Parts: sequence; C-alpha cells; structure tokens
Amino acid sequence: DEAGNYSADSAATPCVIESRTPPPQPFVIVTSPTAGRVLPAGSGVVIEAAASGGEQAVLKVEFLRGETKIGEDTAAPYQCTWSGAAAGAYSLTAKATFADDTTMTSDAVAIEVRVRGDANRDGKTDAADYIVLKRNIGTASGATWATGDFNGDGCVDMLDLAELCQGLAGN
Repeated sequence: DEAGNYSADSAATPCVIESRTPPPQPFVIVTSPTAGRVLPAGSGVVIEAAASGGEQAVLKVEFLRGETKIGEDTAAPYQCTWSGAAAGAYSLTAKATFADDTTMTSDAVAIEVRVRGDANRDGKTDAADYIVLKRNIGTASGATWATGDFNGDGCVDMLDLAELCQGLAGN
C-alpha cells in the first residue's frame, strides 16, 4: 500500500543480481631485494620484480636506482643484475610499460650497500671489524650487519668470517 506496508499477497517483482568479476588491476612491485636489506659492495645485486598489466600485456620492466636506469627485462620473471654496486644507500624501483603504452612505477625499496666485512661502517675492513665478529661469533639468530652478520642470514658464523676475509683481501 501507499504507507509502505506489504502483505504476503503483494506481488513482488523478482530482482536479478548479476555478479561480475572486476578486471584485474595492473601492478608492478620490486620483490627482491626487500626493503632494509644490507648487501656487500662490489657484488652483483639481483633485482627482481613482479608485474601484470591487468588486461594489457607487459612489454617491459625497467629497473631504476633513483632516476638512473640499471637494466630492463621483457619477459617474466622480470629481473636484472646491478654489477659493481658501490657502498651507499639506494632507492630501487621497477617501472612497467604496458601494451597500451601506459607505465606504472613501483613503490621504492630502500637498500644499503656496505664494504664487505665493515661492521663498524667506517668505510674499510680492518682489525676493528674482526673484533666485532669475534665477539659475536656463534650468535644463532637476530644478528645484524653491525654484530657481524655480513651475509644477512641472521646469525654470525664462518660464512661471515669468509665475508670479512674477502673484505680484508679487497674483494
């Protein structure tokens, strides 16, 4: 009736609800290295990204250090190697170009590259760094670069000693 009351006798118009899956959204993300990662200077830094153009094909993914292009890949899995990374703090991004010529840039991933074995971050590997490693050798978890975990596995062990030795040898 006009007052908005309905009875069981009221004729109802059936309502049909269509369910549509929205089209996939384009994206690009740096998957490796992860934010906050500390890597040894002079080594190749492998940068990996995942990208999808939604309904568009991905033509290429460019890898950037700040505004500087360091590589690109045209096929998944998208990756490049940044050779000879010098000590310093860096911001890495991936930029995807899609078939319709649109582009999308990932969020930045901050990493740090340090001199091999330089626990005290003075720019060189020396006896002071050996003392830090010796003091912490055997730490089984939760270790950081500053405590002698030079390979980033969370512990201080013989692998870290090898990194220190490479730093002392100038490699």
